[in-house]
Amino acid sequence: WRAQPLMGPLAGGVALVLSVVALLLFLALAAASFVRWQRHPQAWLDDLRHPVRHTFIAAIPISGLLLTALAAALDLRGTPVVVAWWAASLLQLAVTVRLLARWWQPGGLPWAGITPALLMPVVGNVLAPLGGVPLGQVVWSAAQFGIGVLFWPLVLALVAVRLAVQGPWSDRLRPTAFIVIAPPAVVGSALLDFGAPVLLAWGCWGVALFSLLWAGGQARGLASVPFA
Repeated sequence: WRAQPLMGPLAGGVALVLSVVALLLFLALAAASFVRWQRHPQAWLDDLRHPVRHTFIAAIPISGLLLTALAAALDLRGTPVVVAWWAASLLQLAVTVRLLARWWQPGGLPWAGITPALLMPVVGNVLAPLGGVPLGQVVWSAAQFGIGVLFWPLVLALVAVRLAVQGPWSDRLRPTAFIVIAPPAVVGSALLDFGAPVLLAWGCWGVALFSLLWAGGQARGLASVPFA
């Protein structure tokens, strides 16, 4: 949507279509997840206890933050959107606090669980300004943004140590390497929303480009090893 000044009204039309598709997919997946929770509650508990899959619970508030950001970009900024943004923002914070409490327990974060997927529940907080700033929630957006920026390098350091000590992940976890691209890319966009100098955003996008190259190398070069 923001590309319209450079790319013309076609960019806005494409953004609108993609927004509708994203909303429909979110509603379909949310309904399917609710049915799964009703019929197979033990499967939900197993996911929450799994060393890797438990991090994907953060996909729920992350989706909410992204959808409200889309709504704000489309000039849909009424009370329902603001309420939805607050719900997603606070749920993201709750997920962060809950999972950090789990990780800091003895044995709470085994080597098997240290993958780029750890970025989702903690660094997902940097998404708050994308919708929060245009919706007028600047102060809280900045506070939540700070949480994500704090944990971004910490999780990357954990991932680097995991690779150095335990070696690469199994083949089925190769796609998680591309998660490292999202934090610097989103941080750069959020800085622009806060009115930061453009060069700071370009610096973040440079990190995102490097992350893309690294993730591509990991996806091609990871050896098949047991998931341990």
